[in-house]
Amino acid sequence: MPATPARIGFITQEFRTATVEDTTYVPGRYGSLARKTTDVVETFFDDITDTQAICTERFNLLSADRRRFQIDLQSTDALEGVPMNLTTPSATVVDPERQANMPAAIVSVVKDFETDKTTVMAWG
Repeated sequence: MPATPARIGFITQEFRTATVEDTTYVPGRYGSLARKTTDVVETFFDDITDTQAICTERFNLLSADRRRFQIDLQSTDALEGVPMNLTTPSATVVDPERQANMPAAIVSVVKDFETDKTTVMAWG
């Protein structure tokens, strides 16, 4: 990469920051519990465009409502034959008591062969 004046100026900057703000969602949702900080998340990107893209993705990931669900199944055979592929295993959690009808990532499957039960943890 050539050492152009623009590149030299970019590299010699001590800090480059990218931010994403939603001034209504967070305070409206969490009120006085909303975190008020100027802490930075250190990254090692050499392009501010990449930094902004990751900053936006992080905001979208962290601003969504997420909950943990534990699903107890009555058999260790319950998930046999479910095709596993290279994508993140997911399911749709429908729980009228918790007003949930959403996609969720399956984060753990525990089979207890002594009690013949399977516990699935989902995050969605």
